[in-house]
Amino acid sequence: MTPMRKTNPLMKLINHSFIDLP
Repeated sequence: MTPMRKTNPLMKLINHSFIDLP
């Protein structure tokens, strides 16, 4: 899922949101 995150900007944003969650 590392390559997808880099290829998919949207996925990166979602991932960041999840990580930002408490």
